Amino acid sequence: MKNVKQKILSQDDLDYLANAITEVELKTSGELRLIIARRSSSTSHVVPLLAFILATLFLMYLWSSRHYLMLGDTSWQMPVALVVAAGLALLLGRWPLLQRRLTWPSDLEQQVMTRAELEFHREGLSATADGTGILIFLSVFERQAVVLADKGIAGKLDRTVWDEVIAHILDGFRQNTLRENLELAIRRCGELLNKQFPIQPGDKNELPNHVLVKD
Repeated sequence: MKNVKQKILSQDDLDYLANAITEVELKTSGELRLIIARRSSSTSHVVPLLAFILATLFLMYLWSSRHYLMLGDTSWQMPVALVVAAGLALLLGRWPLLQRRLTWPSDLEQQVMTRAELEFHREGLSATADGTGILIFLSVFERQAVVLADKGIAGKLDRTVWDEVIAHILDGFRQNTLRENLELAIRRCGELLNKQFPIQPGDKNELPNHVLVKD
């Protein structure tokens, strides 16, 4: 949690976005939650895969150069190559960019969606009185975002309307303006909800408005 706050958004940024959610909910009966996760995907396969690739390259090099490497006894080369490959794999496998590159995009997308669905239910977004919970979920490592709406909203708004919201968030990564773009996403959600789900007399704030930051 600490790393996400330090590298992506400050506490002031999180408070600013919480205020934006509060303002949006003054005009709609929808219940918005913004959750930021450090990562949603498992990349435990990366180190073994890197070790295999590097070991294969080292061994291919040793084999192709066996005639002009004048090293005497070469029986030690193979175990050394394997040890070096393992060490480099452990070092390089910690690099997030390389972890993303060595994971199928569809796998990353599926794991982010699974995490978003889990958080949707875990944080009570599926338990509002009128089914008007809506989750904006951002997974930092994968650079992906998901918007999930409960049955009350999904019955009146097509899922494609959230594409613009997601685009705002992803643009924030590319332009290094994440706070501003998350605010745009929040306010766009408000615009989409205002017509179909205006605020009702006696409306209660069923879910907290602060931004959740999770590992």
